[in-house]
Amino acid sequence: MGLLKYQNYLDTHLGDLSKKTIVITGANSGIGFYAARSLVYKGARVVMACRSQVRAEEARKAIIEMIPNADIDILIFDQASFSSIEKFASELANKYSSIDGFVFNAGIFHPKKDAMTKDGYPLTMGTNYLGTFYLFELLRPYFEQMEHISVVCVGSLANRRYKYQNVESYFISKKLTLYRQYALSKKFMMANHCFFMRQDGVNVHYSVMHPGVASTNIVSGSSNSFPRWFSRVARSFMSTFMNHPEKAALGIVLLAAQEKTHGQYLVPRGLFGISGYPICKKVPQRLSRNAQVIHELTVDFFHKLRRL
Repeated sequence: MGLLKYQNYLDTHLGDLSKKTIVITGANSGIGFYAARSLVYKGARVVMACRSQVRAEEARKAIIEMIPNADIDILIFDQASFSSIEKFASELANKYSSIDGFVFNAGIFHPKKDAMTKDGYPLTMGTNYLGTFYLFELLRPYFEQMEHISVVCVGSLANRRYKYQNVESYFISKKLTLYRQYALSKKFMMANHCFFMRQDGVNVHYSVMHPGVASTNIVSGSSNSFPRWFSRVARSFMSTFMNHPEKAALGIVLLAAQEKTHGQYLVPRGLFGISGYPICKKVPQRLSRNAQVIHELTVDFFHKLRRL
């Protein structure tokens, strides 16, 4: 039996990564954790960008117990706070003159109904999209300094849901259901990334993936507001029938570690993209069609806030 559950897959698809440094937001749990562990196994130095120092240290300890020579750094930031994002972006650029990959993975699913970000926006939309977008824009000049870098957006199967009209109205609306906030925040995030995937001949290789439905703590984590009985039942069901998070993380690993991934869209190869090993597919029109409009409207939104 291998060291990791999907060790044979990793050994088949990836070479030595000992000269690479890859940053993963939200790397202390779920698919972010398993992506970090898989990359470390192949020799990469991984920077875990997390909200909680305690949980990040626990995650690092768990990886080192399995892989004693693991090279793992920790940087703390809160994606629900613009000031924390600014501090993180500055610290990252100052500490690492060069990185080889960056994974936008951090996000939340089902917080308390009226939860807000530090800056007063609905927590799901504010964290998953506004926070991600702001971090993305602050880091773009940094990315462009690299000889080449893989920048990965971790989206969601939920991007298939819901049409939208006035994009900016969803950034501040408190009337959206929590699931609709989640689905739209992921759709906007993926569409923004698709806008940059259209650019050719760049040193920054933008790609998007979604993990299908993975048996993570998405319904039972401390930030979620589901009843305990529902969390237990859902977690048991997901563990039995859905992708193990280590398998769901393989798409992240491939895109973050390999070069020349610009424009790739990875999804699970199984029925309806729910589970399975990653496969490259064409970017859906629902993401590419309005990518430029979504990007420009979000830039305008941040200009009005005098953040960009």
